[in-house]
Amino acid sequence: MDFILQPSVWGILMELKWGDRFERDLIEKIPQEGIAFDEIRDRLLELGLVYRFRGGQNSPYLCLTDKGQLLMDRLIQAQDILDSDDSI
Repeated sequence: MDFILQPSVWGILMELKWGDRFERDLIEKIPQEGIAFDEIRDRLLELGLVYRFRGGQNSPYLCLTDKGQLLMDRLIQAQDILDSDDSI
């Protein structure tokens, strides 16, 4: 869980939550310091959270698996609960 909540990883997962993204676009959105994009991608693939495909001009892109979508839905829901002002 610590891996997923790291800012670079979380940023990539949030991008993918809203749709497929070419790897080159994701690379531009993460900070240069920290975990390398290749490491993040490989770990997300290993965890079964993303698929990797090739698009036009053989460009690699990522999309969330059903497992990845479900995980992100639940994490966003938990974040919304924590951010709310309602007391239970």
